[in-house]
Amino acid sequence: MTDSAILGLALAGCGAVVGVIHPVSRRWPSTRPAVRNLGHALTALFTVPAILWVEDVRLAIAASLGFTVFLVLAVEFGWIRGLLAGSRWKDYGYPAYTLGIAAGLALFPEHRAAVAGGFLVLGLADPVASTFGRRFGRTEIVAWGSRRTLEGSLACAAVATGVGLAWFAWQGVLGAAQVAQAVYLGATAAALEATLPSALDNLLVQLWGAFVLFIAPTALADPIHVLAALAVSVAIGWFAWRARWVDAAAAVFSALLGMVALGLGGPAWFLPLLAFMVLSSLLTRFRQSDSREKGPRRIVQVVCNVVPAMLPVFPFALTGDPRWYVLHVGSVAVATADTWATEIGRHARSDPFSLRSLRRVARGVSGAVSPLGLAGSVLGGLAIGGVAALVGPPAWRSRLLLAGAAVGLAGSLVDSLLGAWLQVRFRCAACGATVEESNHCGVRGKRLSGVPGCDNHAVNAAATVAGLVLAWLLVEYLPA
Repeated sequence: MTDSAILGLALAGCGAVVGVIHPVSRRWPSTRPAVRNLGHALTALFTVPAILWVEDVRLAIAASLGFTVFLVLAVEFGWIRGLLAGSRWKDYGYPAYTLGIAAGLALFPEHRAAVAGGFLVLGLADPVASTFGRRFGRTEIVAWGSRRTLEGSLACAAVATGVGLAWFAWQGVLGAAQVAQAVYLGATAAALEATLPSALDNLLVQLWGAFVLFIAPTALADPIHVLAALAVSVAIGWFAWRARWVDAAAAVFSALLGMVALGLGGPAWFLPLLAFMVLSSLLTRFRQSDSREKGPRRIVQVVCNVVPAMLPVFPFALTGDPRWYVLHVGSVAVATADTWATEIGRHARSDPFSLRSLRRVARGVSGAVSPLGLAGSVLGGLAIGGVAALVGPPAWRSRLLLAGAAVGLAGSLVDSLLGAWLQVRFRCAACGATVEESNHCGVRGKRLSGVPGCDNHAVNAAATVAGLVLAWLLVEYLPA
């Protein structure tokens, strides 16, 4: 059968599914969630053969991109109005679904079986999670304005694990290692689905599934290591939630980061993250009562402070090059140094000075530094560098210590500079105060300075990315 015929049959099958469920959902709106989930699963089953059997991968990518464009137009012009949820984020899950196929084929052109497996993880586990969560969900996980449930996520993990087991059996290998890898796939895919914004999960969950199936024979070969990574990460996420260090969504995402760090990198990648979370949370517990941030940390804070530091683990899992570990340590050190600078600097006897005006400003104002805060920054970065030096490659100890102390301090200063020059500030319309939140006293304020959208979270994310860059410069230009 030719490539064109295979693609034609796949498109015809998907079109038939949409042609049936679209009028049903319009005629009986109450069935729309169930119909959407059924269509989700059926279109996945029709699409997988095309992923596997089309010989020209460029043609398959082009077809996926073309269908993505069609779905964007369908959402914008309401051609499938009966299937739309009425939310742009959710409705753009349709084009994200097919865009993920194109991205998977582009990333893994020689491993299309892994792409198909990752696509099935999303196509089958996601609708089951939605259906099960809607019917039996009691414990909510609220992230990025979307509401999922713990019960739905457990159902997602079970189905994704089943897909993984079936995939390994189809590949002709199904031993203890593959069982552990399937459980790892299920747990991480469910945590990712529960904590990503709507639509983005349709893109990233399938890519993550493809990556896990691709990397499993090498990075996840030891079943004891894999299962221990899951158990430790879940236990720490649960403890952080129970201790009210993080909310439910942040706890699930923190557990996911632990699974990725331990599974793909090992303890050396996990322990600096653990040190950052524990030490920073303990410091926050003892901060002054005038702190701007009260209550547990939210998922946006975890994402901005930690996700950049996790990016090097993927090339490390593929290459084993220890230079990627130095980048990881540098970025974690920046997040820690910035947090310590803020929390320790609050105890300074005199007010800090702004890096923009070089004048004294009130404590807690972004873009301000103090000698005590700078000392805290050095200590925080050095703490991470010390942990990394103890557990990381022995030949890299000096650079790991330097990455902690120097990169941590430099990145913290980058955070302060960005906070001074780019972070947005508002004047409250009710009380007249200059604040960093757009809504203060229950009303929206007027922007005084800064780049729109560049809030404290964006500044933190930029600083941790700067940590990656600074650590890379350290690796490239400083002799061992």
